[in-house]
Amino acid sequence: MNLENLKINLNNLSNIDIDALYEDLVLYSELDFNNWKPYPKQLDFHKSLKKGRLILGGNRSGKTQVAAMESIFHATGKYPDWYPEEGKIASPNFGRIVVTDYGKGFASVLKPKIDQWLPKSIIKGIKKNHEGWPERYYLKNGSSFDICTHQQEQDVFEGWSGNWAWFDEPPPRDKYIACLRGTVDFDGRMWITATPITEPWLYDEIMLNTERDAWHIAVSMYDNPYISAKSIKEFEVSLTDEEKEARIFGKFLHLSGRIY
Repeated sequence: MNLENLKINLNNLSNIDIDALYEDLVLYSELDFNNWKPYPKQLDFHKSLKKGRLILGGNRSGKTQVAAMESIFHATGKYPDWYPEEGKIASPNFGRIVVTDYGKGFASVLKPKIDQWLPKSIIKGIKKNHEGWPERYYLKNGSSFDICTHQQEQDVFEGWSGNWAWFDEPPPRDKYIACLRGTVDFDGRMWITATPITEPWLYDEIMLNTERDAWHIAVSMYDNPYISAKSIKEFEVSLTDEEKEARIFGKFLHLSGRIY
């Protein structure tokens, strides 16, 4: 059900159903993401119209936060006033979020952001797997998105098709390709957020492949205005020069020491 283009014969609904529908419409109309204030490089990510986007970021650089917001915009169909019209995806739509694992990648990293920015009032239901982890979120506007992990078997990734997909941290290439194929049916979009310590294939696949409709940006811990330079310095002194390149400045670890 697309609440923005709702066409329902009210004569077929009970008074209780009509009251519930009215409450959903009010909640949806009041959903406003204009209070999300991205810093300049995050804004560049949101405004890029490329089908593929790669954010290379140091730890605590805000890369996961901005990608989570992008996912929530598309899933809800509600966008900040500054979001480009050409980048919007009509709802209802189907998405997929791929994290490293459920225990850390979802529970510790992703879930707090979903709980903060995706109101429970617009969630219709959550399908859980046999271990009790969320497998799919269903929204009241008819959209849905999956939660998958790098640890799942390849057949979980094959056969899927959707409008958008987000990988939080560098995925194994075979899982990336399966989801990329899955976006073809809908001419969909995909983005990856990565501290580039593993999976160096991303460098060749996205950054050097000029035939791809792709965009990339590196964000460092120092770009994030919400953490102090003092705290970053305390972290930085514990790292090797190679680790600083990846964990502070979002540069590929396998390129450390190269001269251009």
